[in-house]
Amino acid sequence: MIAMGDKKELIVLIRKARSKYYLLVCFGARSHYREDGTCKHTDELLARVKPELRDRVKVDGWGGKDTRP
Repeated sequence: MIAMGDKKELIVLIRKARSKYYLLVCFGARSHYREDGTCKHTDELLARVKPELRDRVKVDGWGGKDTRP
């Protein structure tokens, strides 16, 4: 699933082949992320995921980057 945020952020929910986990990433300006790397867009999309799949979704913070800004 691909979605567009209110200020042109790109939010992506993907599942790699043969994986049981989904990956949720929001690509946007550095200033819109929280301290833990999430943002309001990841929260909104995670709320729309079925409850039985929610614990299999991993949120990749800060736009998929491993280090904190």
